[in-house]
Amino acid sequence: MPLIHLRVFSQRGRKITDPVSPGEFEIQGTHFVHPADLDPADGGLDLNLVPGQYKSTLRLEEFDACDFTLKADHAKTVSVEAQHRCTLLPAFAHLDEEQQRLFRSYADPASAASEWNVLSDNQACTFFQVTYALARTPLNGSFLSHAIQRVQRIGGALITARAEDGATRSATGWRLHVLVKAANRETIAGQLKASGFARDAGTPHPTHSRFGYMKSFRQQGAHPRLQMVFTPDFSGADVDLDQGSFHKSAPHHVYKAMKKKFPGVETLYRVR
Repeated sequence: MPLIHLRVFSQRGRKITDPVSPGEFEIQGTHFVHPADLDPADGGLDLNLVPGQYKSTLRLEEFDACDFTLKADHAKTVSVEAQHRCTLLPAFAHLDEEQQRLFRSYADPASAASEWNVLSDNQACTFFQVTYALARTPLNGSFLSHAIQRVQRIGGALITARAEDGATRSATGWRLHVLVKAANRETIAGQLKASGFARDAGTPHPTHSRFGYMKSFRQQGAHPRLQMVFTPDFSGADVDLDQGSFHKSAPHHVYKAMKKKFPGVETLYRVR
């Protein structure tokens, strides 16, 4: 059977490096397609199809549904453009100074601008939103971003939990993993409390504890609110923007509240 590699890009030409699961892809056509014939691949899917013509729909988190016709006549790569909900994403040069510092800590400083361009749209949106909030959250006469030495990971984690309506839901929680500056590790808990953060009671969610993040502090007040979950020695943290419902943590959910809390953000960044 012809092996078709489905390669998916956003409207900005960014490769979709977030995993594409077979459950997000609908296909029907000349022949029955078994789920085992769809294999996740880097930036798309590998499809083992009987020769024929197939009507296909791709649904990815934060993208419009994408409909296209696929002709399986020989082994080939098929490129598909999907429209991401982010309609304005700044170039690296337009990030503020503190955001650039944090991204250079994650990337090779000599090639940070080009590495920014190859992040997936969801990674870039997550980095922009979280660091924009960190750089505008006061902490001990400075800002919370200044306590971060390095960004170690930009990505999503699948979270399954009970929502407010009692239903069990699954969603991708987009977040950063960061290294805290040594000079801040002994004092940051008290400084966060003085800056309007509260310590969460109870045990950490497996999303955090599997990476060793155990001590959770959540910003109080208007959404979106920063949540930081630290290692026991406060050397590292998981950081995300909390919209109040764990299953509404995608960039467009966060942005609705973000543009109210930080009105100037709309000149740089927009998500519909």
